[in-house]
Amino acid sequence: MCGIFAALGVHDISTAKFEDALATLKHRGPDHLGAKYWSGVALGMTRLAVQDLSHAGDQPMSTDDQNHHIVFNGEIYNFLNLRRELEAKGIAFRTKTDTEVILHGYRSWGWRGLLARLEGMFGLAIFDSVDARVHVATDRVGMKQVYWTRFEDGVLLASEAKALLQYTGRRAIDVRNAMNPMLMSGLPPEDGTIFEGVHELLPGHALSMDLATGTFSIFRYFALTEWIDQDLYRELDELPHQELLARYEQELNASVGMHLISDAPLASLFSAGLDSSVITASASRQSVSNPHVFHFTSSIFEDTEIARQFLDKFSCKVHHMRDEGDKLIADLPRLIYHYETVNKEEGVVLGKLCAAARDAGYKVLLTGDGADELFGGYAHHKEFYNRARFHHNRVARGLFNRLGRVFPGVDALGPSPSATSYFTFPASLALMETPMNILLHRGRRASEWRACIDAYGFVGNAADRETAAYLLDEVGYRMRRYLVRADRFSMMESVELRAPFLHPNMIKLALNTPVGKKITWAWPGHASDRLTVVREKSVIKDLAARYGVPKAIIRRAKMGTPFENVRHIRAILRNWPLRYVPELLDMPREALLNTLDDALGAGVARVCWGILSMEVLMRMFVGSETHDQISDEFRAAMNGIENVSAQ
Repeated sequence: MCGIFAALGVHDISTAKFEDALATLKHRGPDHLGAKYWSGVALGMTRLAVQDLSHAGDQPMSTDDQNHHIVFNGEIYNFLNLRRELEAKGIAFRTKTDTEVILHGYRSWGWRGLLARLEGMFGLAIFDSVDARVHVATDRVGMKQVYWTRFEDGVLLASEAKALLQYTGRRAIDVRNAMNPMLMSGLPPEDGTIFEGVHELLPGHALSMDLATGTFSIFRYFALTEWIDQDLYRELDELPHQELLARYEQELNASVGMHLISDAPLASLFSAGLDSSVITASASRQSVSNPHVFHFTSSIFEDTEIARQFLDKFSCKVHHMRDEGDKLIADLPRLIYHYETVNKEEGVVLGKLCAAARDAGYKVLLTGDGADELFGGYAHHKEFYNRARFHHNRVARGLFNRLGRVFPGVDALGPSPSATSYFTFPASLALMETPMNILLHRGRRASEWRACIDAYGFVGNAADRETAAYLLDEVGYRMRRYLVRADRFSMMESVELRAPFLHPNMIKLALNTPVGKKITWAWPGHASDRLTVVREKSVIKDLAARYGVPKAIIRRAKMGTPFENVRHIRAILRNWPLRYVPELLDMPREALLNTLDDALGAGVARVCWGILSMEVLMRMFVGSETHDQISDEFRAAMNGIENVSAQ
């Protein structure tokens, strides 16, 4: 795992500026920093050594004839199979890295042939000095990001935007792009970022630049809809339940096995929840030693006994971290610095776990990320499914319409969620009041949503078709925010996260599993919420039982990382001067705070966090303040003391 930085088609590259910018990514790869320069091209990387820990694996890496060069951030999980295929052609390897496999794969199969074969998470750039071209790509679902910007006569690209800002000196915020992240906790529109002129190379996209002409093009080499297979869907629909579970067990074990390949020590990020338990259970079956796990325990939710049942059964060595209270809040500015956007605040807790893993000698952690999006694990997935079922049920729809005449407003429960839920973030109207008081949501996602619905056009049941499309859209759109979060809270502590649920074979299997096998009915008391009969992630829960995961975990209600933060964030907003956001919104500070105080919607806490995050981002990236300075101000604000010197 690494951080990459490159200048393409940029004449008169300043090596001093280039290396200063590259140094902003040192946290991503403390094991080695390297850069190479050619006429109009510079490639740089900071390396976290995971495969082949020797210096032979350092980057930028070049072929023996010095014709092809690469910087690569990520892991290719099928690299051993690809290596054997290349060796059968007579190609000799100098290292044990997946990086060298990519480089020789490009020479053997060409750019598109290479992209078609790679299975893993990646952001990479290959300089072909023979053809005078540079090729850049990101993985299919966006586990590793690449950002780019135009600079003079060329293009700069990096794993994080801060390197681009450091080189160019540009610090402006794109006001339009900042609104959705700040007020809705979503993503900037299209391929933008909150920084003016900085773009994201979207998942499944590639950029190719002709150095002779200075022109470049971006194309989509993969769309998630390509994994929707009508024949596979029908096959899985007709498959007996136990055979379906066996299919999932086979694929998940294979994925976990590939994710266990590492020359650096590896452990699990363990929440005592369903997803991390399933991954850890599979890993324990395939590991030659007792698995190590890192677990956070909070005073808000004590799950030590639940965790102990699992850890004892699977003979895990646990590393506990307790709630650190106000210290976690004071670390939020550093987290926001690494996020470079508004993202979920519990990343500060998860980052602490990664730091504990790093200090214990572990560079790689397995996670259960992706399962909720693939298998309908969030409350809004169940809500969408039930609303869709009622809407498409003639009897229920007629009842709602008639009740609406007697009790105006009741019929509002009946409209199709497919007309609203895909573009809201979050997907509940109950959480919309506060952000809508500040700014109207301006997403342009209708064409993406239509593509998701069309992908399942062969599904006859309308509710199943629309819910399947909703989960597909979740993987393609909303999940990206969680993947950015995972990349940043881990890499800021120089730790690599791996998500076996997001292997291509697992994703394809999940996207073609009928919704009725993922969200099911359950006897009262068997669902995670004992007051409901709707059981989310049903196939994963049954798979967990097959692995022997304790019932207490399988039936445990889903919850986020238990982290007490709302009260502190409110205190900081009141006792800390807001300099930038009121101007950004053209709204006086007191009016903005009063709006938050007067709001009745459940989403006010989310918007408070968004406003606080955006203020911190602008203080750091526009005002050039450090996250340490702002952390000191946070501590003062939490004590009710206004930092006079900051005004």
